[in-house]
Amino acid sequence: MTGSAKDIFTIILAYTSIFALTIFFFSTIAVYYWTEVTIAIPIIGIFLSLSVTYFMLRSTFSDPGVISRGDLEMPEEEDK
Repeated sequence: MTGSAKDIFTIILAYTSIFALTIFFFSTIAVYYWTEVTIAIPIIGIFLSLSVTYFMLRSTFSDPGVISRGDLEMPEEEDK
């Protein structure tokens, strides 16, 4: 995991929020749509929740990289 140790609370809060809302959706709203409306909405919900989880994990555990200052060219000043 990249970042400092003080960011762990923020990461845990973000994952807890996502998982709590996902569990709420699939235990209440998705059941209604599955039985009363169509099966497509819960399937789309499964795909979206798996995508969110995958990309959150990927961004949490990836190295953001560094742009070194020596590679950037300074803009030239124009004479007025």
